[in-house]
Amino acid sequence: MTCKDLLQTKETTDDANTFVCAAKCLSFNADSQSAGLEEAEILRRLHSHKAHHPGRQYLVDYFGLYNETTKQAISITDSVNHDLVTQSETQDSKWILLLEYCQQGSIWDWIRQNPEKVGFRQWLTWA
Repeated sequence: MTCKDLLQTKETTDDANTFVCAAKCLSFNADSQSAGLEEAEILRRLHSHKAHHPGRQYLVDYFGLYNETTKQAISITDSVNHDLVTQSETQDSKWILLLEYCQQGSIWDWIRQNPEKVGFRQWLTWA
């Protein structure tokens, strides 16, 4: 199953049948589910504005949420408001964030490969 299948979307290139995404599976405990849903909401808001800010290119794309328990997906383009995910749904469901797959790895991978390039000033800039 692909992200396209889950989200029933046409957000692919013409020459591809699928697009790759990363699935961030949240632990089943309430704290993890809550934090993950908050992260999803922040990403949804950042991506819904499509601002032409120079930093926008460095954000991981957010495609939506997948409820593994009910086998239902909420796409970023759905009219369903992510804020409507109720407390009972959070407690009774296992959520997965569907995010852009970063082929080159994470920032942590880069730091481990280039520790000499990350000094105190760089950490302050990122913070």
